[in-house]
Amino acid sequence: MKVLTTSMLACLLAAIVFALPNVTQEKVSEDILQRKVPGDEFEFLKTTDAFYSSLGRTHLPGGMVRIVGCEQDTFMQSWKPLGSSLSQVLNTLVAADPRYQWKMQDGVVNLLPATGEPLLLKTRLNGFHMENISSALDPLDQLLALPEVKTRMRDLHLKPGIAIITSSSPANPSKFSVKQNGGTLRQALNAIASAQGRGIWEYIEIHCEGKNEVIIRF
Repeated sequence: MKVLTTSMLACLLAAIVFALPNVTQEKVSEDILQRKVPGDEFEFLKTTDAFYSSLGRTHLPGGMVRIVGCEQDTFMQSWKPLGSSLSQVLNTLVAADPRYQWKMQDGVVNLLPATGEPLLLKTRLNGFHMENISSALDPLDQLLALPEVKTRMRDLHLKPGIAIITSSSPANPSKFSVKQNGGTLRQALNAIASAQGRGIWEYIEIHCEGKNEVIIRF
């Protein structure tokens, strides 16, 4: 009886240990989504701009995806968070613009097309590792140079577009390291954003007048 009880306790402890990472991750995600988004000013913004501002004001990493054609995106929505939780603000954004959905992955918030993420972002990677870097541009360049990514772009008939970098780096940026063991391209981009602390990546896939281009930038 004593042996049976000991075995049961060992199994129970093992179950608790293996469950801890998932429980911890869920708790972190829940805490992140309860952060208050400050701002009592009333603005009309594109959905992606409102998403960017919401993450910026809560100091969180993220990523957003846009699929665009020849027509210009003229949709604007009102944005006035008034200290609502991040989850409430995000739910309001996608309710007003059903072209989008939002998801949390590894503590990083993503804004994705409601129809699903682009095939390129689902590309499986072998992984990459960089240490003591001061800008997300370095690991991004290494990421886009991976054979898996190049081959997938070729198979999807996608060509690199011209990325215009509008953000400026701080005078004395903090060093960080990023390591991704496998996973998808989106997970790798999220890993870079998370390692940087509050980085936000943008994926733009353009289909217009026979051209199929993709831009990925921080």
